[in-house]
Formats: sequence, structure tokens, C-alpha cells
Amino acid sequence: METSLSSLKSKDREVVLFFLNTGCAARRNPSAVPAGKPGNRPFVPRVEGLEDRALPSVSPLPHLTAPPATHFKVVVPAHTQAGRPAVGEVIALTASNHRAFGYTGTVQLSDTDTAAHLPATLRFSRFAHGARFFVFTPETGGSDTITATDTGTASITGQATTTVTAAVVTHFQVIGPSHAAVGGASRVTIVALDASNHRVWNYTGTVQLQSSDPAAQLPAQYQFTAQDHGRHTITVTFGTAGAQTLTARDSQDATITGSETTTVAPPAVATQLEVFAVPVARAGRSFQVVVVALDAAGHRVPNYRGTVTITSGDTIATLPGAYMFTASDRGRHAFVVALNSQGEQALTVKDDSSTPLTGTATVYVRAGRTGIGHPYWF
Repeated sequence: METSLSSLKSKDREVVLFFLNTGCAARRNPSAVPAGKPGNRPFVPRVEGLEDRALPSVSPLPHLTAPPATHFKVVVPAHTQAGRPAVGEVIALTASNHRAFGYTGTVQLSDTDTAAHLPATLRFSRFAHGARFFVFTPETGGSDTITATDTGTASITGQATTTVTAAVVTHFQVIGPSHAAVGGASRVTIVALDASNHRVWNYTGTVQLQSSDPAAQLPAQYQFTAQDHGRHTITVTFGTAGAQTLTARDSQDATITGSETTTVAPPAVATQLEVFAVPVARAGRSFQVVVVALDAAGHRVPNYRGTVTITSGDTIATLPGAYMFTASDRGRHAFVVALNSQGEQALTVKDDSSTPLTGTATVYVRAGRTGIGHPYWF
């Protein structure tokens, strides 16, 4: 049976052409297609005029061009504080106020606050997708306007205004440990605050420091810098037990002050020396021995200042001389020794003060060997 392609309706003709081109005619309507002989190729009906048909022409897709940026939208917080960094954003927009994702220009930033800190330019890459964040720090109270302008086309511009509050320091917050020990270093932080207890980020005054502890070690004064952002930490070492007060006061205005109280415990007393050493060493090879001063509860005594000597049953050992602990040791010091006699050798550390202290460690010494290697390889 022959069927004219032109006699079919337009929609039916498209269906026939689709199945003929994909080889699916037999599967689409098997009852209308005679079965082929076994082993033969699948039967494909012949459609009159098929050889004369022409494929429909396809028009190429038009070249799409993203709309260019015509202006900027600058976004900044409505309210900011002088000296405190804030985050703003520059967004490139088209004439219809949609983001210009393809914008890749360079933006120049300017500020009506001549003392403000902000980046001079922002470069937009294709990965920025038309938006860039920036950090600015206003320094003058009042209305502050930030303007963004394209360096190539001055007409592409935008601006935003923020209200800057010039904070005034009214007092200090002194933050220190509630408990400390005599001779132990403590970290104390001083924060400049306004009447609302907000940090004053641009405070650059000089603070005088005083303590009720006459034996305390602390700086007499400190001048805040712009990098402190109204917050600075000092180190204080108390020398007297009991409740001790630390006071911070502005050198120009004595009403700007703050204080905190710390309970200082009596100095810890060393009752024993703990000696740490490697269990096995090579004869003639040097290794470390660590001596730690401990109290009765087994806690390290940071203020230990005793003088210790190291002795050994190895009469030909290489040992350090007497050593006096310092504040930087904080109750712990490492020595270098070398044992030269084989077998089990004892290392004894003694403090021959009015309250003698001792500590011992045992090291098994193997025969030495030649060659270069790590001092702890045995």
C-alpha cells in the first residue's frame, strides 16, 4: 500500500517523518506493517515523495547581549559609629534596575568624611557578578555620604548616606581573673565604653594603672592606639595575698575610670621536684632532663626560685652546673646531660635550701655506637 506524503495532514506528516527518521515505525503500529521474513532487515514502508522532501530550515539563535550597567546602588548601614569598621556594598544596575551581572569595570570610592578609611577603588571581575563588598571606617560624627563612580564612564555612579555617631568615653571596663596566685602572671583587659556601655572604637587616650597591691608588677600607664579599637590587654603579676583592686584612669579626665577586684591566693610552696628523662639512652649521647617544681597537691609552682644541682651515679657523666630558676621558667626547666657508663644509672636533682627538695629519674644506658643520627634514636 502506498500513501502520498502530501496527502497527509501537516501534523500527521510530521509524526510520520519523525518515526521514519528514527526507525520506529514498526514499533509504533505493528499491525499496519507487514512482518518481514526471518533474517531479513526490518520492514520500512515506502512513502511516495519522501525522496523529494526537504528538511525544514532552522534559523540560528540570535546573539544575546547582556544589558550594560547604567548606574550603581551603594548600600551602607543607616547608622554607624565613629572609629568602628562597617561593611558596604556596590551593586551595578541596568537601566531597568536589574543587576548587571556582566559588569567588569573599576569603581572609585569617595567619602565626604575626609578622615574616613575606605578602599580607593574596587575592581569588578566576571566572578563578582556585578556586586562587591567593601569595609569603611567613618571617623567624624554627622552625615557621611559614600559615592561610587566608574573610572571609565563617570555617568555610571551611585551614592548612599549613613549617620555617624561620635561616641564619647565615659568609663572603662576592667576585665581580669577573679582568682590569681602570688607571683603568677594574669592578663587584664581594659575596654573604653560610652554611656550606653558600647565600646568606643576610636579612643586613643592614655590610661594610668594603679593597684592596691604595692608589690604588684604592672605598667604605670598605656596610650591606646587606633589599632587597639578601644580595647587593650596588659599583664599584671600580684605580689600580695588577699583581695586586690586594679584601677584604670584616663590621664586627662580623672572621671573616666574603671576597676576590678581579684582574690590573690598565697604563693604556692614547692614541696617536691619531679624529674623527667628518657628511659633508655646511648652512652655518650646527650639527652634532655626536665625538672619541675611541684606543691603538695602535685601542681606546678610558677614562682619557684630555688637553685638545683644534678648528680649521677655515673662518675664520668657530663652534667650541667648548679642552676637557679627564674621567673621565665615558671617552675619548669630543661637540662642537657650525657651518661657514659653502661647499665642502670640514677639522676638526682637536689635543692639544698632551708627546705631541701629532691627528685630522681632512672635511665638505662646502652653501649654507644658510631655514626650520625638523631640524639633520641637508640
